[in-house]
Amino acid sequence: MVAYQVGTYDITPFSASGGNETTTANGYTYHFYTGTSTFTVASGTRVVDVLVLAGGGGGGSYGNPGYEDGSRGGSSEFYPTPVGPGHPTGLSATGGGGGVAYNSVYNGQKDGGSGGGGAGASNAGGTAADYPAAAGYPSPVGLKQGYPGGKYATVDGAGGGGGAGAAGVKGDPGSTNMDGGIGRNIWGGDPGIPPSYGTSHPSPGRWVAGGGGGGGRYTARPGGWGGGGAGGAGGPGTPGTVNTGGGGGAGDPGSGAGHGGGGAGGMVESKYTVTSGEYTVVVGNGGASGAGGIGGAGGSGLVIIRYIT
Repeated sequence: MVAYQVGTYDITPFSASGGNETTTANGYTYHFYTGTSTFTVASGTRVVDVLVLAGGGGGGSYGNPGYEDGSRGGSSEFYPTPVGPGHPTGLSATGGGGGVAYNSVYNGQKDGGSGGGGAGASNAGGTAADYPAAAGYPSPVGLKQGYPGGKYATVDGAGGGGGAGAAGVKGDPGSTNMDGGIGRNIWGGDPGIPPSYGTSHPSPGRWVAGGGGGGGRYTARPGGWGGGGAGGAGGPGTPGTVNTGGGGGAGDPGSGAGHGGGGAGGMVESKYTVTSGEYTVVVGNGGASGAGGIGGAGGSGLVIIRYIT
């Protein structure tokens, strides 16, 4: 079955290994990576599909020692081992931006694969990162790895973190609208992805890269489909789901204000030609929450390689 095939594939003899799990389904072989490791091609050359998903950003919060933004998630990469990281022939996804705490000043931790949500009396939510057009990511706002975080409002308002499928929602004072942006389904809903990866959704396939929900003293909102953590109202935010790149939800003990959810990790799907040799796979960790862990940490990333067998 090749209904989810991308491009033209060579099905000449090919042998490869690697990953914490290897499965076969619907005419494909899949290699799943939840931590940094190596993909080894023993023989042959093949055009493969590679999903590179970075770690999600942590949610903003208030606690000890005070108001604090979430941290950006770790980047994920796939590249030929002799070449080294950051080489243009490799693939790289940027970690999700950290959620913004109340009254924060701008810093680069808010930007990322998807941007972190803004917060009360703070700067606007973080922006999404560009990546090379050759990777072919479809997005109405340009070639991005994700979408921006929702903009801030005043005091108790906050924004949801951006997701791979939509921007985070702006939260106005007293509003309940500060959800994390939705993620996307892997390879358009590929039914060969096991349920141990990604999250469920009413539409087909496994979903990843949802933004974290905003939270504060009075209002908590859900994270986006695809592993985004929920915000907390007078309580802690929920972490992003492990190995989805979901952003962490914002948190507040009930005495602070409104805080933004973490942005989802950048999501890159691309064709890539591999041949005999080793390829380094780097899987980014989720970003830390702010202020003593009241906010939710971001979910760790994921790398999947698939090819027709």
